[in-house]
Amino acid sequence: MAILMDLYKFLYTLGLAKLWILKVKFYFKILILVMDC
Repeated sequence: MAILMDLYKFLYTLGLAKLWILKVKFYFKILILVMDC
């Protein structure tokens, strides 16, 4: 069961990291649009 818990934590962290990266990319796009204007 401990192995399953570790796997779950790993996948959960990976998911959060992906969301965070998407959020950062989104903010950079807005920042670039604002700088162009």
